[in-house]
Amino acid sequence: MKKAILLLSVAFALILSTGCNRNNQTKEITRIYIAHAIDESTENTGAANEWFRNELEKYLGIEVVQMTDVDHVIAIEAMRGGHLDIMFASAVATVRTQDVVDIEIVGRLNHSEVNPLTSLFITNNDEIQSIEDLEGRSFAFVSPSSSSGFFFPAFYLIQNLGLDGNLITHPGYFFSTTAFSGSHETTASGVGFGDFDAGAVLSTVFRGLVDSGVVNQADFRIIAETPPSPDSNYIMRADLPEDLKNKIRSFFLNLDSRQYFEDAWGFPDLRYLPGDYGVLDDIRFMQEVLGME
Repeated sequence: MKKAILLLSVAFALILSTGCNRNNQTKEITRIYIAHAIDESTENTGAANEWFRNELEKYLGIEVVQMTDVDHVIAIEAMRGGHLDIMFASAVATVRTQDVVDIEIVGRLNHSEVNPLTSLFITNNDEIQSIEDLEGRSFAFVSPSSSSGFFFPAFYLIQNLGLDGNLITHPGYFFSTTAFSGSHETTASGVGFGDFDAGAVLSTVFRGLVDSGVVNQADFRIIAETPPSPDSNYIMRADLPEDLKNKIRSFFLNLDSRQYFEDAWGFPDLRYLPGDYGVLDDIRFMQEVLGME
């Protein structure tokens, strides 16, 4: 735990020492910083992000520095402080960022059209056949800040079982105990080993674990699945110069490399599309239901 805190502190210090650079004489921006996703990756993500960084740098004509393995909570704080210019964010994280800093959506990644992302309720307990059977059982979410590992599955339970969003994680209210495992992989393995009676995991992560042989599909039962989550976005600070924002947006919306999308996200047909601000209102409603407004 101390090591994890240290790493997060170092990452935060590094971000706070950066930010878009301006030429002191011309006041023009000469460098921008971008933070990519850290948990929706393929084995080629690193190379894909570097290709992306290089192409964006050439397109903008200024230096582009990418921040890797940055937790979105830290990224949001860095963007609020003006030390991060562009970041990848789930729809939930987009709203959370919007609550503390003026941002604009650069482009949304159209997973909903190509590869819908859902949250799965998994168990290996034969006595659990439906979400109603989760009452009195131990349950694992990923983390309080995880969209697919907490936000959407918790909302699904509240809507379908009439639960109180303010109490859903309280021991003895519905679940006997709840835990935050820290990752989708840990939730899946914990359920498989019987550490938790059930848990919520991102569909693509779970199926990837099955396909790679890390977990055995026969050891699990999927008892429910949430509707597809809204598309994630790349967002940028709204206080960047208008001409720079227009060029950044143009780069994303005109990016048409099937190889990049295959390497970065595993699906060559993905694209960045104009942002859907209306979805953010839906997220705010869900936050209210969960007592997170």
